[in-house]
Amino acid sequence: MTELDKFLEERSKIPIPSGDVAWVKLLAQELALGIHRQLWSSVDSIYMVRDGEARIRGRGLVSYFQARWQHHEPSYMIQLLMGHGFLEFRDGSEWLTPTEKAYELVDEVEPYKIFISYKRSESSALALLVLARLKEHSLVPFVDMALEAGGNWHADL
Repeated sequence: MTELDKFLEERSKIPIPSGDVAWVKLLAQELALGIHRQLWSSVDSIYMVRDGEARIRGRGLVSYFQARWQHHEPSYMIQLLMGHGFLEFRDGSEWLTPTEKAYELVDEVEPYKIFISYKRSESSALALLVLARLKEHSLVPFVDMALEAGGNWHADL
């Protein structure tokens, strides 16, 4: 298995978000991460040809776009990356390169999803204490205090 295959397998575990800006941000992050991990070779590139039409060249980059973003139009995606400041023209040419803003996304991680489970008759105070401490650290835990005993808690979660 190649490094590109490993990367695609790793990234496929992260669903493509449905939000208009969120998926553009994910694409920018993955493009910068691919460069950082040296998955795209020096001949891989993104460039504009005419009237906002973009092209992708190079086996690694083309494979990535086909495997990860096959249902999207590359020119539209490239224009959105540029519009959000994640891609820019390199040295006045038609070639595009990720911006510093895109590289800053490489270290960004999704916030943890924390569920605090406890036995109501014995642990309510401890659950509230854990909740308060996590919030102090800008985390957003979920405590099932609004759920009714005996209710359809699985659907409510």
